[in-house]
Amino acid sequence: MKALRGLLSMGPFERGGDGMTLDNGSWLFTVPFEHWVGASCRMVWNTADWDASRIIVAGGASGNPFSKHYRDQAPLWAKNEYRDAPFTRAAVERACTKSVLLP
Repeated sequence: MKALRGLLSMGPFERGGDGMTLDNGSWLFTVPFEHWVGASCRMVWNTADWDASRIIVAGGASGNPFSKHYRDQAPLWAKNEYRDAPFTRAAVERACTKSVLLP
């Protein structure tokens, strides 16, 4: 299991919050206190301008630990930062790289 821990781990990250705060999380009663549960995904949907919406995933865009996107959002998530979440087709097309083919 220790071999997998190094492959799958994304931290450590300093985190605040507990079960009674907006930045909800939970921690272990150990010394030092270890934050071990938090939101896996945070979203801010702007209904006045859907293309101004924001999102962050705790780890990354990929569930494959060998992908460069496996943990690419983790540092942003730990700092309560977000990424753009384009909504309309035009905004999605602007956000896509040239390597992505759209119908």
